[in-house]
Amino acid sequence: MDIYYNIGGKVIMNYLKEIYRHYGTSSLYQNPIKIQNRINKPHGAFWGSTTGLPDSWDTWCKEENFNVKNLKFYLDFKIKDTAKVLIIDSPDKYDELYNKYPDDQPILKFLDWVRISRDYDLVIVDFRKAYNPEAMQLYGWDCFSVAVFNLDAIEVYKGHK
Repeated sequence: MDIYYNIGGKVIMNYLKEIYRHYGTSSLYQNPIKIQNRINKPHGAFWGSTTGLPDSWDTWCKEENFNVKNLKFYLDFKIKDTAKVLIIDSPDKYDELYNKYPDDQPILKFLDWVRISRDYDLVIVDFRKAYNPEAMQLYGWDCFSVAVFNLDAIEVYKGHK
């Protein structure tokens, strides 16, 4: 099963076939999705990322010397075919979502993650494609990320403690 495909000589990730990694623990957990501390992220989600790529969580942690000791604890997972997946892979896609799911944050264009979590099982943010430094919509996101709202939408692949 290929997780990448080639379009006109450019290799593109197939987001739905990738194996993602959650770091810091080797067990599943989830909290209610909520908006917290005026940060444009879904607090309470089960987080994951790609591994070993320039925009992966593990690469960012190593470059920033952030929680590197926790990288040895992880859980790998795949997205089930039945999952309702939201993909943010461009600034235009973000703007489109903001028009549908605006938060009431008065200064920045934050998304209402609680409402999004009611309509989708998870969100994939391809940070390098979606980030617009002028607009700052994804301020606080550091890398390619998967935020899972519904654990039934993923299949555990393997874990390591």
